[in-house]
Amino acid sequence: MTKSEIARRISWKTELSIPKCLKMIDCILKTISTTIAEGEHVHIRKFGSFYSRKKVERMGRNPKTKKSVIITARTVSCFKASSRLKEAVNKWLLQ
Repeated sequence: MTKSEIARRISWKTELSIPKCLKMIDCILKTISTTIAEGEHVHIRKFGSFYSRKKVERMGRNPKTKKSVIITARTVSCFKASSRLKEAVNKWLLQ
């Protein structure tokens, strides 16, 4: 599903215009991105949590050449689904 498809569904359910829905989605995503970039967590009840995590520098291996390489330290963004979201997905998959 794309952002425009999400905007169309929101527009249909809320009777807001598609451009307003797209602007709202952009604002939500920018807020989440900015917040986790600042090191804070974003919790959306019954959906999940967005957060950033620091990874330390480590040794890795290039699978093509088999040479050892250093993987630099970095910060990654993460998402942890809520138990309700997991249950909903599993229920849908088992139908």
